[in-house]
Amino acid sequence: MRSINNMDIKISTYDFFNKFILGLVFVGVAILAFVDVNNSFFRSLQEIKENGILVTVFSVSALAIVYEVGIIINRLGSLLEELLRKCHWIYFVEDYKKYNDKKKEYPILNVLSREYALSRNSIVLFFLISIVVFTRFAWYGLIPLAIMILFYISCRKYSKKIVDLME
Repeated sequence: MRSINNMDIKISTYDFFNKFILGLVFVGVAILAFVDVNNSFFRSLQEIKENGILVTVFSVSALAIVYEVGIIINRLGSLLEELLRKCHWIYFVEDYKKYNDKKKEYPILNVLSREYALSRNSIVLFFLISIVVFTRFAWYGLIPLAIMILFYISCRKYSKKIVDLME
């Protein structure tokens, strides 16, 4: 048994980009929605462009913030999953041993599980985007809300396929 100090902690490229893109989309929408409100912020960015060190610090900080926002959306997706399971709005079998055994028999379970998680996280992403859009543009918030519903249907479909393969 390895000690905690010797453990390798690895983040897969897929996992990193998944969270980064979630954060990037949300932060991008928020910036675009409030671009007129943030004029003084954008003027400050012009001053930062003249100092190379500040550009580097700002760039690294912005990338870290985007990634952290993606992690938060991912964790909210996990909480959403609990709610959907308790309300029986998605299919779910909590037998992880059976799931791992079936993964050997049906390698497609990895793809289905990944698509399920993507759909789950996209539900949260588009819910948050709809809040931002409703705040700034009233009824246009129905567009991301409709996309959120589309991802819910997708999430439900993938959960059904996973459960069917586990049976």
